[in-house]
Amino acid sequence: MAKVLEAAIDSAELTLRIAEACIAIKRPPGKSAKDCLAQLHAAQPDIMAGFNRAALRAAEYFVECINKSGNYAEMN
Repeated sequence: MAKVLEAAIDSAELTLRIAEACIAIKRPPGKSAKDCLAQLHAAQPDIMAGFNRAALRAAEYFVECINKSGNYAEMN
């Protein structure tokens, strides 16, 4: 019996974590990734567009790795 790996990746969470790591920011306690991203996008739209692209490429890579392992995944 084959094991199937399925995991949802929250794109807002992934994008925010990449931004946090790259520009050394920290999310305020209790604030959602979506709310933080909206605020960051309003303040720095060009920079945040790059983080959006980075998160998309990371998610595509995760899917590629899962597919190479034989446990097929799809990007939604």
